[in-house]
Amino acid sequence: MASQSRKKRSKSRKTSRVTRGQKKKTSPKRKNRNQRDILIALVLLLLVAVFGVVHYYQSGTDFFAETKGRGTLQEGISAKDNKNSGAVSARVQDAAKSQAFKGSREPNNPKPIISVESPAQEQSSRPRLVIIIDDVANPRELKAIESIPLKLTPSLFPPSRFSKQTAQMAKGLRHYMVHFPMQADNHPYGAMPDTVTIYEPTAQWRARVKALRRFFPGCVYTNNHTGSLFTSDYEALYTLYGFLREEGFIFVDSRTSRETQGERVARAYGDRYLHRDVFIDNEQTFGAIRKQLKTAVDKARKQGYAIAIGHPHKITMLSLKKSLDILADVDVVYMDELGSFLAGQK
Repeated sequence: MASQSRKKRSKSRKTSRVTRGQKKKTSPKRKNRNQRDILIALVLLLLVAVFGVVHYYQSGTDFFAETKGRGTLQEGISAKDNKNSGAVSARVQDAAKSQAFKGSREPNNPKPIISVESPAQEQSSRPRLVIIIDDVANPRELKAIESIPLKLTPSLFPPSRFSKQTAQMAKGLRHYMVHFPMQADNHPYGAMPDTVTIYEPTAQWRARVKALRRFFPGCVYTNNHTGSLFTSDYEALYTLYGFLREEGFIFVDSRTSRETQGERVARAYGDRYLHRDVFIDNEQTFGAIRKQLKTAVDKARKQGYAIAIGHPHKITMLSLKKSLDILADVDVVYMDELGSFLAGQK
């Protein structure tokens, strides 16, 4: 019995040694597996990070983001920019310069205005009506505007995540404007990316205006998107107006507030005050839009010209297409055509 007991204890010790040996052999494998799992996890995290960075840059940055990280902003518009303005045929004209600067004090040494030439045509004595279509953000909206047999002036948003292609779209246009986001009463920091606000340093306003010029080297006219608060602040609008003039832009006041200081600022610079007379689609119904078009025509008859503003809504496009009868007694012209006409007036 004692002999059997010793055999059992000996067998048990052998089994224990085998088990411990097996554990020692499998431990390095387990360690290698853990290291491999960690390595795989790190690779996956790296791939996710790379994908995130690529996605961010491909998703379209706000139009002012281009100006960040470049150090000192490039001053002015180079001759190369003006020569490479795509399909837009633009050149400096004395007539266009006098349009905005005649009698001006020229406090900020503005650059000459770039004017888009219109084909030579006999000057009509009929009233002139400009119809600006604001908020244009994509090719689909532009195509809808171009499908209407009228000289409609699209006002393009600056490039942003909501309007990624507008700078490229402008290269194929001869007549267009830029729709510049400004601070509204009901949007303290702006509903659109990089809206100019009264809370920012004026250096940021100037940088945004320079960005507009780089994106739209052939553009002459710009009007405010929203801006009821900003345009009601005389000092703010006076300063921004000067920056626009420095870059050769002519400001058209959308008159989104009764308190706008647009006329006062334009007079202070010695410029003609260009402004919206009628919104045609505040009420988006066929009957209401036709009524507003009649109001715009009446104003054009009384004043010699008028400026109306609409938006690329389907009902607005349909109403314009079905309202050629209302517009038969006026010449619907592009904004730059009206500007050239006014520049020729004494």
